[in-house]
Amino acid sequence: MTRYYIQIGGIVQGVGFRPFIKNLSIKYDIKGFVKNDSNGLVIEAEGEDTNLKAFIEEIQTNPPKLSKITSFSDEQIDVKMIMIL
Repeated sequence: MTRYYIQIGGIVQGVGFRPFIKNLSIKYDIKGFVKNDSNGLVIEAEGEDTNLKAFIEEIQTNPPKLSKITSFSDEQIDVKMIMIL
């Protein structure tokens, strides 16, 4: 299990980016969250390493048509063990 902190800047708000991320998270079995901040989007994504790498690559190579990514950073962070009772 691996977790990444991802920041995306550019035209990423109001263009369907959060639903796009949600659909990718289902496709690649990724858990986490996405939120807007003053610089763009912040994503924390957790899953199997190969799935996360494919998830990140697809964000960069196939973003929503109306979006424009001007900055992208990803950093591996500690896995958060979340238990649902």
